[in-house]
Amino acid sequence: MSEEKTITAREGKIKHPILMEQNQYISLPGQIKNSILEDILNGELKPGEKITEEVYAKKLKVSRAPVREAILMLITEGVAHKIENRGTFLYEHNLEEILDLYAFKRYIEMRALEKVEDNEDLTEILDKMEYHAQQMVIDLDDLNHISQHNYLYHFELVKAANSRVLTNMYPSYYVSINFIQHESYMKHQSREKVLRKALDQHFSIVEHLRNRNFDRAKKVFIQHHKEATELIFNNYVNNM
Repeated sequence: MSEEKTITAREGKIKHPILMEQNQYISLPGQIKNSILEDILNGELKPGEKITEEVYAKKLKVSRAPVREAILMLITEGVAHKIENRGTFLYEHNLEEILDLYAFKRYIEMRALEKVEDNEDLTEILDKMEYHAQQMVIDLDDLNHISQHNYLYHFELVKAANSRVLTNMYPSYYVSINFIQHESYMKHQSREKVLRKALDQHFSIVEHLRNRNFDRAKKVFIQHHKEATELIFNNYVNNM
């Protein structure tokens, strides 16, 4: 008999927007996978750490079989990898892989920016993007809060491109780079200054898009990604 169960959010936990986007009718292994992803997004499970069947079976009060299936999903999606005779570990990307992930992220967002030029009315999309930018300004010390609204800011643009391919690809890339990005800001000596500059770019992009000045919006986006990539690169090199 198949095991059926609904996993509820753990007390005191805020569900990340990436997981909230998903269909509510999801299998038990899918729910378990999302619970593990939530731990990754909240920084409770870090790159290189072991993902243990027994731990999640006990934590979520399920048998080990659906946990094993959930872990296989993470391996298939490239979030985790299995080491023979040692177990399954959260993937720890090297510098070249990190730069590749950021290059893919930039491509998805720039492609979305090109496609939204065909939208006659961007008002609703831009209002949502501006709202998330404003939410990020509220508390520059709460990086989890900033991470969630940063994701939603960029994802609104991606969804506006009306491309199922881009919309489906984007969340998985964000999961992979979320911890890397979080750590880079945490360790930066001028964190508030860097964050404020990035937020200024967010508002500038919205303003240019409202004026339908797509070329200027693209230039700001390119600079935004360039500086984010440099931040990640410098953090990686300085902590080797």
